[in-house]
Amino acid sequence: GFLSVGVNHVDYKEDYSSEFVEFVCSHLFSWGFNTIGWSQESMSSKFIKGQVIHSRGWGQEQYKYVDLPYIHLLRFTDMEWYVNEEFPDVFSSAFVDKCDSVAREFCSQMCNDPKLMGYFYSDTPNWPKWAHITGHNLKKKLDRLNFQNLASQYYQIIHDAIQRYDKNHLLFGDRYKGNQVIPVNGIITNGLPDCVLEVMQRTVDVLSIEYFACFKTMQADLGYWYEFSGKPILLADSAFLAPTDTLKIRPEVEVYVPDQTARGLAYQRFARQAFSSPWIIGWHWCAFGYSQGRKSGLLNGEDRPYDECVNLMKTFNTRELYTVGVK
Repeated sequence: GFLSVGVNHVDYKEDYSSEFVEFVCSHLFSWGFNTIGWSQESMSSKFIKGQVIHSRGWGQEQYKYVDLPYIHLLRFTDMEWYVNEEFPDVFSSAFVDKCDSVAREFCSQMCNDPKLMGYFYSDTPNWPKWAHITGHNLKKKLDRLNFQNLASQYYQIIHDAIQRYDKNHLLFGDRYKGNQVIPVNGIITNGLPDCVLEVMQRTVDVLSIEYFACFKTMQADLGYWYEFSGKPILLADSAFLAPTDTLKIRPEVEVYVPDQTARGLAYQRFARQAFSSPWIIGWHWCAFGYSQGRKSGLLNGEDRPYDECVNLMKTFNTRELYTVGVK
């Protein structure tokens, strides 16, 4: 089997040259990582709703120089919870045409790439807000059923568009937000309504979840979502953060650690716990390099690795991953 240990946001400089791709891959390989996750990086200076701007990410020109497995995000929609969401009319011919166009552009070119693992859809889509603005009270059975019809149409159209051009790769679906951080109608919730997961499971292969917390905090949620959906889980985006000269972290934040050595040890501890769970097939770290928006990565602002951290990551990745993960 294959357990995915990956790193996200490799496009932190918007450098699309073969030399930069090789720079990224050589570092990841030397640290024992085996996957390139979602490649786009935040280019905003602050994480403020409506102001988060991502780089264009890697495409075919970059992937041909990649010597690691990767997952590509197909941008069918713009409905991330941290932007000014644009929810599509999934019953319109325009949505069908948009999905077909995106799939045709990318999947037809990538369908025979043995390094491609599969496709993500939207990053942390705001399903709770979509239900709210369409007048669906998810506490009411009839509203849930009607909203499920909308969600089912969304997933089926995307599924069919991809399958039209590529039947060879996995569908990792939406990258759901697992933390209780999404504000909707005066409450704070996560991005995984049960009624959406119930129809999602019919058309995707893997449940992809972003969840910033220690593993013990998320373990019960992950177990529930696995049992409910019947899908293996990819931890698609999380990390531990240490203070730097440009990044100030509050000690009360759960993913805070005091320094880079503690960060590497936190990685080992989390990875041991995660990969001991039979439903976890991968974990992708956030993020690779320093950007103006993120101010946190495995490289500092001068592109030098935080050796105290990455050496400990390498120890787990190269010596423990499959010992822990195949028990």
